[in-house]
Order: sequence, then structure tokens, then C-alpha cells
Amino acid sequence: DKMPRIDMLNAMIASLFQLTLGIIPFYMFLRQWDQVWIWSAILLIVTVTLYFTWYKNLPSPDEP
Repeated sequence: DKMPRIDMLNAMIASLFQLTLGIIPFYMFLRQWDQVWIWSAILLIVTVTLYFTWYKNLPSPDEP
């Protein structure tokens, strides 16, 4: 069964997602716009990755 491996991967990706959500406002406060754009791009990539590896694989609400 490959789901536990995918779940571990998603946990690491979700940690990076949370990190980017914290770092972006920090760099905005420091007005380091290059870093804001870099971390925003990372956030976009991580969000798309989580969508396909985690969100699309969730069971539908109709399933028990």
C-alpha cells in the first residue's frame, strides 16, 4: 500500500506550505520584495502539489 508513503510526503509538503505562509508576511514587513516573490512562487508550487497529491485523493462526503 503506497498511501502511508504519500501521507508522509504530504506532511512534509504541508509543513513547507505552513512555513511559506509565515515567511511571506515577514519579508513583506521587511520590504524585501525579491524574497516575497520567491516565496510566493514556492507557495504556488506547493499549493498545486498539495492539490494533486492530497486534496484530490480525499474521499467524497458521501462515502462513509
